[in-house]
Amino acid sequence: MANVSGTYPANAVFGSVATAVLSFIPFSVVVGGGLVGYLEQPESGRSVSAGGVAGFLAMVPALAILTFGTGLYSGFGAIGEERV
Repeated sequence: MANVSGTYPANAVFGSVATAVLSFIPFSVVVGGGLVGYLEQPESGRSVSAGGVAGFLAMVPALAILTFGTGLYSGFGAIGEERV
């Protein structure tokens, strides 16, 4: 088998990027986590935690966009704008 292992943070980033790229399919988070588990290799004992970190990293941009949109919507409501 080829040596596909990298560093723990790099594998987590690869998984989160895979999740983002495959976000149009259902369960893309599972695919991203599975990729990280494969890259991390079971012998390291960190494959599950690396998949969790990848899922968290994939969630952060979505939360940032949601927070910005909610703040923007609330801000327009506070200044009296009827339509956004």
